[in-house]
Amino acid sequence: MIADFKDFTERSNLEEEIEKFLNDGVKSGIHFILCSDYSYIGISYERIAKYARSQTTVGLVSMRLGDQDIFKQPFIRQEKYPKAYEVYFAMDHDHLKIKIPD
Repeated sequence: MIADFKDFTERSNLEEEIEKFLNDGVKSGIHFILCSDYSYIGISYERIAKYARSQTTVGLVSMRLGDQDIFKQPFIRQEKYPKAYEVYFAMDHDHLKIKIPD
């Protein structure tokens, strides 16, 4: 798990290696959990952020699904913002709202 993907990429200076880890890890049964603000992983034009975005297949999203474009989702009419401790589990053009017990 990489708790702050932007900070990790800036400090590690391993951009090419990170791409190789993300690509080859799946083949080896290693799956990475990348955590980041949407402003970085969702819309940044930096090469590593764009690559991570293109490789993402599943995720937890704590914003309206209509406001993000990492995971393709059907349109939800009058979608409300998730409440505290609520997230969407998004995968394969489908989603499920999850409430985390507080």
